[in-house]
Amino acid sequence: MLKSKHVLIVAALGLAVATPLLAQDPKRGTPSAPHGVEHAAPDAHGIGVVKAIDPAAGTVTISHEPIAELSWPAMTMAFKVAQPDLLKGVTVGNKVQFALQGKTMAAVIVSLKLVE
Repeated sequence: MLKSKHVLIVAALGLAVATPLLAQDPKRGTPSAPHGVEHAAPDAHGIGVVKAIDPAAGTVTISHEPIAELSWPAMTMAFKVAQPDLLKGVTVGNKVQFALQGKTMAAVIVSLKLVE
């Protein structure tokens, strides 16, 4: 009897851990999805001014306002872009709104739009 209770407890714990993972919408990606995954939800959003663009490296340097979702102060930094097409039509001096995938300084831009 005691052994069957242990089996039930272990099974219940396993379900408690597995259920959120199984219920996740596959179109949104997983929390640890690579930064190039199109369907992963952005982790943060920012607004800033483009200071430099390096299409060969796939990077854009942005002087951005504070990013509350990441507890980042205003700063200037280079970001990788998930897709080179995101840089089309963007020039130095443009004000942009962007979405980031990732929660570290290695976060990648997954959306980049000009702001009027």
